[in-house]
Order: sequence, then structure tokens, then C-alpha cells
Amino acid sequence: LDDNQALYTTIFSKALDYSERLIIDPFIRKSIQTALSKTLKNVKEGKLSPAISPILVAKSLSENYFSCEKVKKYKLELALDLSVICAYFHTSADLADDVEDDDLNNDLINEIGKSQAINISNMLLFVAFEIISSLKINNKNKVRLFQLFSKKGKLMTKGQYYDLYSTNKAVLNKDPFYISEK
Repeated sequence: LDDNQALYTTIFSKALDYSERLIIDPFIRKSIQTALSKTLKNVKEGKLSPAISPILVAKSLSENYFSCEKVKKYKLELALDLSVICAYFHTSADLADDVEDDDLNNDLINEIGKSQAINISNMLLFVAFEIISSLKINNKNKVRLFQLFSKKGKLMTKGQYYDLYSTNKAVLNKDPFYISEK
């Protein structure tokens, strides 16, 4: 896990760098950084996060399949950016989940309230999409990334819907996302 923690630290550092460059308002930036820091705290406690997957895959591929150092560096930088996007995406979903589940252990929600926490969750998503649009890859692959993150977001939302449903025992007449699965 020590290697993973070093990778998380690198990802977190780059995520903070993006927040510095892309978010002008200091209050919003601080809130985003606080939300992202929860992911890093979880890693330090030994919990894994989806944010590390792209960098682990790229690192393995670079070590085993890419012989040109320039290609290795490009692929690792791209993987690092994808990991940052995953961190923003995951943090957004985690923050929204904590609001919906009335998680009282979230320092950010306790500090800024539920309404602003949802706002910050939305901002995290928009920043993730802005980072995708700035990647140095062809537009076809950018569209694929937008589609992939949208599809996964719908699946996460559907899972949260059923989580809240089973928790609240609400009446469910129909799957609200049945069309999105086609």
C-alpha cells in the first residue's frame, strides 16, 4: 500500500493543482480541496479508491510494453490526468452520497451545510468534465470519456436510488432509469 499511497499523493497534488487553476473563487476552491482531502485521508487509513486505477494500469503498461521514454512519460501523464478525473468524479459522488445518507461524519457538510455540499458535488463533476476537455488526446477519445463517465454516473445514481429506496422503504412503481440501460 505504500507505493499506492505515494501514487495517491501524486494524484492528490495534481488534483489540487487543477483546483488552483480552474476554480477562481477561494471559498469554492477551499471546499473542493476539503472534499478531495477526504479521499486522501481514506487512502492513508488503508482504503482504496477508484482514482488510482488508471495510474496503476499505465504504470504497469509503461514498465512492460512501452520502450520509448517519451511515450512512457506521455502515457503516465495522461494516466495521472485520468486518475485526477476519477478522483473528482468519485469525490463528487461520495459527497452527494454523504448528503443523501445524512452522514454526520463529513467535515465539509458540517462546515458548509447540505445545500452547499450538493453545489460543491456538482462543481467537482463540472471540473472533471473540464479536465477531460483539456486532455491532449483526439476528440473522438474525449467523447468516449464523456460517454463513459456519463454512463458510470447514471449507474452510480441508480445504485444510490435503490440504496435510498431500501433505506426509506418508499413505494417504487418503476425503475426510473430503465431507458438509460438500452
